Amino acid sequence: MFKHVLKEGSASFEPCEGIFYNPYMRLSRSLSVSILRAYKHLVNKDEPLTLLDAFTATGIRGLRYAVEADYQVDFLDFSAKAVECASKNLSLNSIKGQVFDDDFVAFSTNEGFKSKYDAVELDPFGSPVPFLWPALYMLSSKKRAILSFTATDGPVLCGVQGDAAKKYYQSHIPHNSFCHETGLRVLMKKAALTAAEFNFAFKPLASFYYRHQWKVIAELEKSHEGVMETLTHISTAEDPFTKKHYGPIWTGPLFDEEILAKASSDDKQAEKYLNLFREEYSLTSSIPYHYSLPAIIHGFSIKGNMPSLSSILKTIKEKGYRGTKTHFSPQALRTNMPISDFVELLRELSIDNGS
Repeated sequence: MFKHVLKEGSASFEPCEGIFYNPYMRLSRSLSVSILRAYKHLVNKDEPLTLLDAFTATGIRGLRYAVEADYQVDFLDFSAKAVECASKNLSLNSIKGQVFDDDFVAFSTNEGFKSKYDAVELDPFGSPVPFLWPALYMLSSKKRAILSFTATDGPVLCGVQGDAAKKYYQSHIPHNSFCHETGLRVLMKKAALTAAEFNFAFKPLASFYYRHQWKVIAELEKSHEGVMETLTHISTAEDPFTKKHYGPIWTGPLFDEEILAKASSDDKQAEKYLNLFREEYSLTSSIPYHYSLPAIIHGFSIKGNMPSLSSILKTIKEKGYRGTKTHFSPQALRTNMPISDFVELLRELSIDNGS
């Protein structure tokens, strides 16, 4: 029955011919598992949480949520072949769960499922925007819920296709050296405003970028006061290089500190990223951008040998500022040091290092 079984995390699965499976998103799935597992332990340790994997394909993401995070998962796809594949993979893992053959938007209007799920997972091709409202409608009877979604429309979220950004996200997105963070914050802004239509406060548990994919996992809570607080985290921002304004974007934190403290993973790469998230958490709400060292070195014609990132961060802190690494790039950092001072610091360090 099973021709080519693979292992990812604690789940076994068969990719199935003709069904999309991206092995490079293993890390994203491992991080998502760790965040959802931490959430369940903190919020609902003993009670079952139900989740709909709405674009399931092989079912691997939902399988891992069931096997590793102890969620009760149902699976949905509009492809009959994907439904067959996911069903086989449920059987392979001895998981109980329904597999639906349907279009998600149509499925979301079925009143019989409106109060069934505590969480909805959206992993479509391209933008999740057309599916945010249907997902939130499905969750709207809950006092508290989880919305987890990905985006892969890079040219739009990185500002290359400006008209599309305005049309789908209602934001002006510059194409700059920190566009991956800007794109993430625009995506979060769009989801937060859509959630507000259902009187849901929007609280990010973890939001990150990895290999052309933006990922957001957020807690939703019915609360007028919470929605008003959510709206304070949405505004335009200033590009530190051009001084031009862009957005609106989400200017609040990208992570939840308590969730990060609880989250862990057997995947060494995922654990490395969790540590990066913990490191940069404190600066993600006050500084909605990061500095790319190659971009600054090129843009300001800085000559000489550049010191290590750790040396730069040490000097930043010695000067009384805060600074951290960032998961967005191994050649970038986050700091509250003004750009003019930071450029001067790099000039000084490059001269000292080159002498």
